[in-house]
Amino acid sequence: MTWFRHIRRHPAPAARMVVLHHAGGTADLCRPTGAPAAHWTAGVPGQIEIWPVELPGRGTRFAEPPAGSMAELAADLAREVLPLTDLPLVVMGHSMGTVVAFELARRLEAAGRGPVLAIMSGRQAPHLPAPDGRHRLPRDGLVAEMRRLGGTPPEVFEHAELLDWVLPVLRADYRLLETHRVDPAPKLACPILAIAGTEDADATPDRLAAWAGVTTGPVDVVQVPGGHFQILEQGLAMQAPLRQALAGITAGPRLTSCRGSAAR
Repeated sequence: MTWFRHIRRHPAPAARMVVLHHAGGTADLCRPTGAPAAHWTAGVPGQIEIWPVELPGRGTRFAEPPAGSMAELAADLAREVLPLTDLPLVVMGHSMGTVVAFELARRLEAAGRGPVLAIMSGRQAPHLPAPDGRHRLPRDGLVAEMRRLGGTPPEVFEHAELLDWVLPVLRADYRLLETHRVDPAPKLACPILAIAGTEDADATPDRLAAWAGVTTGPVDVVQVPGGHFQILEQGLAMQAPLRQALAGITAGPRLTSCRGSAAR
């Protein structure tokens, strides 16, 4: 399957987690680059398989054109994910990936195979006003936005050829986001864990709590120390909230709520 890379499998999985990366990112979001025990994925119980998505137009799919619209992308992705729903399914997205995860979850629910939990990391609720026009920024403006968000290795900024590879991918992802208008209806039925770093100015507690406007399920809002990407790159702080949210997921009947207090 070209849609998934770095899959963490289990011989007798209790559930599966499909993970959507950020703008300009790849499925490497789920691949530890340092000590595996310190990576955010160590907070996912071992019996839950992790299926990282690689969106078209980057990484091993660099030769493919990027998605033309969010609706097209979500429909194509739903067809790939549906075979995985023979077990309880969790969808997780970081930053741009939360919007993809939200639209994916709606399509899965429409097919009667919705997720038991959605984990939305590092982004406000999708129906709130968001920055616009980044996909039209000149090269210098796009580089400045990369620096503001952090998470880009310093060597990328030092080599023009690396920037020439990264910037078109990032621009295409911003266009995908900024040309998509989210309708909060129909609402999801699944619970949501909305999580972000305390230093992430784009995902403040009130903006995270607004995820309650797009689901009839409970919403847990959690902040952990760190910035927009730091919470994943130095993922120890993410592990406890993930373990708590995922603890009750088994191969038995699907959950209708997640653990913890609801934020409304």
